[in-house]
Amino acid sequence: MARIVGSQCGHCAAFREGGWHYCPNCANSLQGNCSVCGEAVRRGREHCSFCGFRVSAPRVKLKTV
Repeated sequence: MARIVGSQCGHCAAFREGGWHYCPNCANSLQGNCSVCGEAVRRGREHCSFCGFRVSAPRVKLKTV
């Protein structure tokens, strides 16, 4: 069975495959740059994979009541 790797665009919620740099639906950039070393960092990552700098706050799951 083939495994589909991907997620939703954070801007328009369209499905996108892993490895894409831009959303094919809305052209939103799916990566940014680390402010310390300047390397590309995919959106949603907490740390830069090159220098380890924390590029975003940790995600918190909210509990619904």
